[in-house]
Amino acid sequence: PPKVYVFTQNPIHFGEPNVLICYCSDFHPPNIDIRLKHDGIEYDNCKISELTFMNDWAFSMTSSVNFTPQEGVKYSCDVSHSKGHIKSYVL
Repeated sequence: PPKVYVFTQNPIHFGEPNVLICYCSDFHPPNIDIRLKHDGIEYDNCKISELTFMNDWAFSMTSSVNFTPQEGVKYSCDVSHSKGHIKSYVL
């Protein structure tokens, strides 16, 4: 399975614009689906990086979205690799 990291571009301050980032690495084959969500609702304006080939025959990819964090909202990254089960990673 891929290694998945969910983080923000800047420290979180509720009500201040930020960028939510989901970085997936060390996966092969290169079939992966990354979805950023807030309280289970998918963001529809995500930016997805090009698939990057790493030295060890593995791949990496990043998805990001501009957002304004709100207190009490669950931010997550759902990842499905090679038509496998979806696993959710929470910020």
